Amino acid sequence: MMNRRNFVAIAMLLFTVASWGGMYPIAKSILLAIDPFWLTAIRYGFTALLFCGLLLWREGKNAFRFEGKWISIWWCGTLGFALFNYLVFFGLKYSSPEHGAIIMAMMPFIALLINWLSLGKRPPYQDMLAIAFAFVGIILIITRGNFSSLLEMDSIFGDCLTLLGALSWVFYTRSAIRFNHWSPLRFTTLTVILGTMSIIVITVVLTLVNIAHAPELTLLNEQLVSLLYIVGPATIIAILFWNRGIKTVGISNGMLFVNLVPVVAFSIGYYQGNSLHSMELVGASIVLVTLAISNLASRRKG
Repeated sequence: MMNRRNFVAIAMLLFTVASWGGMYPIAKSILLAIDPFWLTAIRYGFTALLFCGLLLWREGKNAFRFEGKWISIWWCGTLGFALFNYLVFFGLKYSSPEHGAIIMAMMPFIALLINWLSLGKRPPYQDMLAIAFAFVGIILIITRGNFSSLLEMDSIFGDCLTLLGALSWVFYTRSAIRFNHWSPLRFTTLTVILGTMSIIVITVVLTLVNIAHAPELTLLNEQLVSLLYIVGPATIIAILFWNRGIKTVGISNGMLFVNLVPVVAFSIGYYQGNSLHSMELVGASIVLVTLAISNLASRRKG
């Protein structure tokens, strides 16, 4: 029987993937007006400030101590926030939100492979089978059953960038386990602080050499609602919920939730009036059923 702690963790992970599923089409539209460097700086500039206030309120000033691990924390923050966002946002510029969603759904594969290669920990057969079924569902959603269409799309460069972004997020997620004695809020805040410092330095330098371009105030006003969504539900709440959920259910189970991101993205499209192909509905059903069965199996083992 599911205990309250696991129920809360699953609810947090569901909220996270739902907010990420909505982020892709919104970010795609914002990137038409604001370049990826400044969008990342805006996103995490506000995020860092709010997390600092929240950590100070909940745990006090002593929680801001790095305990001699600031280099590791800086590297985690740079991977999880600077590099991840640059790669994903640039990937969206060259590719589509749907492609971004399906590549994010590959993170369970990436996490299992990294664990296997780095720890020699071969994933259980049932985990690999569940992820494989979920990925088949994702492919059906994107291709509508026409698998050859994946080879006909000319967005390979953007897809490769997004794949590297997914890899950086997996490394960030794995690094959180090494700080398991810290609260999720503390780990999140300290990595956001140092990651944001990297983002600000990179953005300023690239702006000075005319690679990045500061957005005009009118553009920011036009994109205000979208920016609030990116900063709030899709960043601040999502990151905190993600780290807390992963700490409770583990990396493998947590990563499986990422398969719901494309389902959310396509649900938004349907709500906006886009018709759904029958194979998309089949794929979504496969993802949801696989996720449910996997969680039931993991609870029985626990």
